[in-house]
Amino acid sequence: MLIEFTARIAEDWGGRPFVDLQAMWKNALKLYSQIEAANAVAAGASWGGFAMNWIQGHPEYEFGFKAFVFDSRSNGFSTEELYFFNHEFGGPPWTEKGRVLTEKLPETESLGCFNALQQRGIPSRLVIFPDENHWVLRPENR
Repeated sequence: MLIEFTARIAEDWGGRPFVDLQAMWKNALKLYSQIEAANAVAAGASWGGFAMNWIQGHPEYEFGFKAFVFDSRSNGFSTEELYFFNHEFGGPPWTEKGRVLTEKLPETESLGCFNALQQRGIPSRLVIFPDENHWVLRPENR
């Protein structure tokens, strides 16, 4: 089942998953009156880090989050998985189809994203957990 799901979103990381997330968010706002939509913050790591960056760059999804916390892993060639671009995004990052964010990269990519936000005057903070790896798992780091 997981393989079927991932096959359906290959080359569409910024499409179908966000339609589902948008529906989930609207439903959560209806079900839980204690959620203050105007003050909501979203967080994500790995694909969730990609999602946070995508949502920021695509206001047409109308999530309206006040802030984002993310594990920013932008595309590049510092991964050991060079097949990843072709399989997940339909091409290398220099093609329009393959120009997206991805995972499996070092913290320098997070630093690059942070520096871009700072240069644009966007309030932001860089937090690195040297005791974590691909996932932020320790409760004290969440």
